[in-house]
Amino acid sequence: MAHWDPAQYLQFKKDRLRPAEELLGRIGIENPQLIVDLGCGPGTTTRLLGEKFGAATLVGVDNSGEMIAKAQVEYPRGEYLHCAVEEWKPDKRVDLIFANAVLHWVPNHQELIVKFAKALNAGGALAIQMPDNLDEPSHRAIAQVAGSRRWKGLLAEQLSARTQLSTAGEYYDWLARDFEAVDIWRTTYCHVMPGHEHIVEWVKGAALTPFLSVLNDREQEQFLSDYLEKIRAAYRVQGDGSVIYNFPRLFMTAIGRG
Repeated sequence: MAHWDPAQYLQFKKDRLRPAEELLGRIGIENPQLIVDLGCGPGTTTRLLGEKFGAATLVGVDNSGEMIAKAQVEYPRGEYLHCAVEEWKPDKRVDLIFANAVLHWVPNHQELIVKFAKALNAGGALAIQMPDNLDEPSHRAIAQVAGSRRWKGLLAEQLSARTQLSTAGEYYDWLARDFEAVDIWRTTYCHVMPGHEHIVEWVKGAALTPFLSVLNDREQEQFLSDYLEKIRAAYRVQGDGSVIYNFPRLFMTAIGRG
């Protein structure tokens, strides 16, 4: 299992939280009583939900013990479950399922959507945001480095673990069977980075984590050096010396029929 580093992830806390804020602003319900924050990570999204819905009971779910420990400090009012998102089973129906930047790690989205529909109260909301960036230079570079002669023997499993998202049309069809008021949109964030090394630091906190977790310190250093070389070649330097890191994300919200 990959070992997630909350401190590494939170280097870009403000930028990472921005999509969650946008997703939260598009949820079409008021005063939910029970909220589940799937893939709660270090608790920043759980806190965000708690600040908006102060009377709600909040349950954060994550498969990383390190992230759960950080979440308990970040937002102690929440309740937390250490389990994989795909293994989560609610003991009663909930009013809001919030899944920010987690389901791209989980397969079988069509089955998950059916499961979520059954877990919601009538009129409850489902809110999902997923990075949709496997075709971006940052992620093509991961595939190129991990698939190279030097690394493919060590990283074949990690390389095949994440697959492309389904199309917006497919998600719409799956949602429309059990939900109403389905809304799907895509946003590309243009993160202005001081340099190429900062893109590497961003990706270390998320997409590179499964790869680095199986390498020793020396191997990690060499892998990151190979990766940085690809990043420097892929992203041009702006006139002021900064680098723009484009990051597309797919969003969807829906209301359960019950």
